[in-house]
Amino acid sequence: MNEGKKLLNTAAKIVSYFNENYIEQWLAHFNDKKSKKAIWETVSKMEIEKCSLSTFYSHQHFLIIEKYIRDFVQVQNIPKIMKVLNIKDQNIEEALPEALMIYEARKRAEFNEAYSHWRMKT
Repeated sequence: MNEGKKLLNTAAKIVSYFNENYIEQWLAHFNDKKSKKAIWETVSKMEIEKCSLSTFYSHQHFLIIEKYIRDFVQVQNIPKIMKVLNIKDQNIEEALPEALMIYEARKRAEFNEAYSHWRMKT
């Protein structure tokens, strides 16, 4: 199995497991957030939201807030989510290192490819 398929398979299993066991806890973490800005601030402080508040507001008219929160459950964000929620789960902790290593390798490869294309144009 190539790295891409392996990542997708491992990541899908981790995300599925997290959703089965912890999604309600993750959603409940936002129950006291009374505004969209408060939700954005929470995920920004966790460093899982990369866009600025103004960009968030420019897109928020079509966002369903629960979907926005659920969409952060991605393999690269799960360690930060688990830390905030104080989750200790051996199943996730055993599977994450390999998935994160593959994720980081793919991100580097994507960056290198984009950089190479940019260099060819200049």
